[in-house]
Amino acid sequence: MNPRLALASLILAAVAAPAMAGYEFLQEVSVTPTSAQGSVSGARRAADAVQYIYCTSSAVLSGAVSGTCNARDKFGNTRSCSTTVPAMIDAIQSIDDSSFVLFQVNGSGQCSSISVYRGSPYMDP
Repeated sequence: MNPRLALASLILAAVAAPAMAGYEFLQEVSVTPTSAQGSVSGARRAADAVQYIYCTSSAVLSGAVSGTCNARDKFGNTRSCSTTVPAMIDAIQSIDDSSFVLFQVNGSGQCSSISVYRGSPYMDP
């Protein structure tokens, strides 16, 4: 093999490798009549200024805890739910910038499930 061609190939591989390193899954927010999902970073990095997905939790002096999840997609469709289930509150409190959130809503607006997936694919680069 031509030494110059080999050197050029090696340099190209070294420069291109970092750009291809790591899997990214920055999904925009998706809303259906019974659920919403999306990555926190994907919503933040969306080309529009419309999307969001987040959950909050609160506690009062009596010890009662509650949580809500809210989402809006790029079309302006919204979905929300609320919960007082301790395991769901734990899931809400685990959400951070590297989270993908999926929540499902029953007919009365209560959260029927909250799933949080965290890891490098969901992080803002």
